[in-house]
Amino acid sequence: MALYLLLGVLLLVMTLLAARSFVQVSPALLAQGMRAFIAAFSALASTGLLFSGRLGFALITIGATFMALRAMARARAPAGGFGSQSSGGA
Repeated sequence: MALYLLLGVLLLVMTLLAARSFVQVSPALLAQGMRAFIAAFSALASTGLLFSGRLGFALITIGATFMALRAMARARAPAGGFGSQSSGGA
């Protein structure tokens, strides 16, 4: 019985520490971590679907994986965009 109480208190402390670190992290870093998680989960899901023979669903999740990887690449790209570099004329 005391073991269950100890495990419950330990789980509560770990949850509070995780919530505290979640609140303190910057939103940009949190978004980057979420993109990485989505890309990894999508890659694992598409692999599992391929091995189970569900090709249609696997193709959909492969597309989602590429979209998540592209979003990660865009997030790392320098800020700016169209017309952000000087053409050297004026």
